[in-house]
Amino acid sequence: MEIIFESLKQFWYFTGFANATWQNLVMILIGIVFITLAIKKEWEPLLLVPIGFGMIIGNIPMFPGLNIGVYEDGSVLNILYQGVKQGWYPPLIFLGIGAMTDFSALISQPRLLLIGAAAQMGIFGAYLLALALGFDPNQAGAIGIIGGADGPTAIFLSSQLAPDLMGAIAVSAYSYMALVPVIQRPIMLALTTKKERLIKMPTPRQVSQKEKIIFPIVGFLLTAFIVPSGLPLLGMLFFGNLLKESGVTRRLAETARGPLIDVVTTLIGLTVGASTQADKFLSGSSVKIFVLGLLSFVIATTCGVLFVKIWNIFLKGDRKINPLIGNAGVSAVPDSARVSEIVGREFDPNNHLLMHAMGPNVAGVIGSAVAAGILLGFLGHRLLHNKYKAHRNPPMRFYDSEYGSLLFCRHRRLHKKDDEPDRSDDRDQVDEDPRPALADVVESSHAHAESRKKKGEGDQEVDNVKNQHDNRHLGKNRTENAENKSDEEKHKGILPELRAVGASFEFHILVEDNILEVGDNVVYK
Repeated sequence: MEIIFESLKQFWYFTGFANATWQNLVMILIGIVFITLAIKKEWEPLLLVPIGFGMIIGNIPMFPGLNIGVYEDGSVLNILYQGVKQGWYPPLIFLGIGAMTDFSALISQPRLLLIGAAAQMGIFGAYLLALALGFDPNQAGAIGIIGGADGPTAIFLSSQLAPDLMGAIAVSAYSYMALVPVIQRPIMLALTTKKERLIKMPTPRQVSQKEKIIFPIVGFLLTAFIVPSGLPLLGMLFFGNLLKESGVTRRLAETARGPLIDVVTTLIGLTVGASTQADKFLSGSSVKIFVLGLLSFVIATTCGVLFVKIWNIFLKGDRKINPLIGNAGVSAVPDSARVSEIVGREFDPNNHLLMHAMGPNVAGVIGSAVAAGILLGFLGHRLLHNKYKAHRNPPMRFYDSEYGSLLFCRHRRLHKKDDEPDRSDDRDQVDEDPRPALADVVESSHAHAESRKKKGEGDQEVDNVKNQHDNRHLGKNRTENAENKSDEEKHKGILPELRAVGASFEFHILVEDNILEVGDNVVYK
């Protein structure tokens, strides 16, 4: 009987009921709310249903160490999550978006590109606000991209700049994309007058097939040369559009905008939702990210509408633009353009703004990718610079092995003074650092004879080195250490001075006397 009770007790320990926390229950409830909104309100169901169910999956309480969670290496969920973590999924999403996007509205009215550019101010506005709230520049850049209303772009940039915040950023971006009608409509009505809402724009001109084929090539070259950092997103976007418009790759275009994007959307939604584990997601930073995400949408919509209003001051007659399409500058395709159409028809049923709004809408897709490239280029360069500095100044380390003890104290750049006069033909050239080479072992004149007397002297010397290292950490008098070191070198002198012949760096290394050769690597006997 006791065995049965122990077995039941052990079974209970492995159940979700025994490991549940209130945080898990909160996240499961949020996931259910997402699914409800997707089904009842039809708010981005293709996104909210996978994300909502992913939240439920990711927050099922489990006994740690079972290798089934999204953050446990080798688990199924972790393998699927690599597409988000490593940034594989977003370019594939952009391939599908390009294959299903018609750029005719933008080609026929290139001026509408400026509206899409103006709406990207939401990105940089949120970036500045994030800095003000205490986020570091990389985190602020990843948070700011939420204002582009582009979930794949947000995932791509956050995976590069702030992987630890990617779950909160992705959920925030997709959530506000689903809430575009709720967020934008009040702003559009507050910033426009009834007269402005009734402005009718002329029918856009017909765009030839030749123009449609040339546009993705020219558009890619221009944007990629300006912002090479946006290459993964911009390249896939324009490539997908070329597949669509070329007319000779219909199978590829249909695959990209159909099965491929459906599969990737499902995986990205499910894994992003599963990444919102309560212990990692419920934090003060997540709350700040959601607030900043909302503000970025507000700033983007406001800037788009106000830009059109200011522009109209300089336009006359039928050249004026209806400010209701200013909201479409965010890249939530085609939801934001649909909002422009709906609000416009509320005041004039015959005023169709959809085809006009698609111009800044697709421009917003390009603009958000360009903005992501700018942030990645600027902040990524800063990240690489910091890594380079850290590499140039490594910490002090002490290594023990069966072959001996090795203490790397520091390294410094060797600047060899140029005492030789320059030749007449290279007098104005900057002297280069000497090329690295194998190191020489330079010993004192007495070291070679005395180092072979007793093997134990080498052991004693290493002990002295260790003692010196410990004394420094214990804060002992530096003068005493210097005197002790001077006496040791005077009487024993068996510690070699290691210096590379013509090397760029000098390593101060203290070792036992059983070193055979020192080069780029330490070789033991």
